[in-house]
Amino acid sequence: MDILKYTKEHNRFRERLAAFLAKEVTPHVEQWEKDHIVPKSIWQKMGKAGFLCTSISPEYGGIGGDFLYSVIVAEELSRTVQSGLAVSLHRLSLILILLVQKNKKKNIFQDVF
Repeated sequence: MDILKYTKEHNRFRERLAAFLAKEVTPHVEQWEKDHIVPKSIWQKMGKAGFLCTSISPEYGGIGGDFLYSVIVAEELSRTVQSGLAVSLHRLSLILILLVQKNKKKNIFQDVF
């Protein structure tokens, strides 16, 4: 039984992400882990390709995807067997920054939790 109902759009996104990771991440994982750093350039490439903050609305540069897009990113990143690209942490940080900018509030956590 499939609990998560992926659409054709989700599957196309997964295929694009898997191809991207195979080309841009997997070949470099060993070196990144050895150096204890992930280059800024990979974050920039992931962002330009639409793989970061997938639930952020297009108004703020995201793709406006549903929760399943975030699940797909987590699943596919786990296949790269590396720990440097903490995309979910990046997503949370960006959401908080956007809330501050949008609402100009001091207590942004009231909107998050």
